[in-house]
Amino acid sequence: MTTIADIERMKSIQEPERATFSCLFEEEYADRLALVRCYLDNVPTAAVCLVDRDETSGDYILSPLYVQITDQMDLKGPDGDPMPRMTDH
Repeated sequence: MTTIADIERMKSIQEPERATFSCLFEEEYADRLALVRCYLDNVPTAAVCLVDRDETSGDYILSPLYVQITDQMDLKGPDGDPMPRMTDH
């Protein structure tokens, strides 16, 4: 069972994570976001990526902002303890 202490630990997000998350809601990034199929440890999943273009080569650069969790992932809180999943309840 998730306790108040568990929830407080989950809320210990730092500024870099907040800035990354805010990209999803800021209008200036709206046309630069893409949902991309990817693999994590050879397991198919999806990622929300920020799409940029290299000015020299013209190549696209994908920066994953968030990756969809998979059943094989071990979710851990800031203190390293396992975190419950929605399916665990």
